[in-house]
Amino acid sequence: MSDLKFQRVTDEQLREHRRVLEAKLDVASYLGVEGESLSYRDLYDLANLGILTEEDRVIYDRLLQIEFMLGER
Repeated sequence: MSDLKFQRVTDEQLREHRRVLEAKLDVASYLGVEGESLSYRDLYDLANLGILTEEDRVIYDRLLQIEFMLGER
């Protein structure tokens, strides 16, 4: 038998979780020099190229899930 659990969350809770994850994502390590911050498109490209660290990839994937739940993807 599965231990599947459902948790109801509000859009505001999802947005707050997204802000926390975005702060954790170490995008500075992917910038050669100081410059503009990375866009989600840049992160998408880095993820597809396999350049993100394992930890950053987990965070990125979670961010995509949150965007999907918010209807932003």
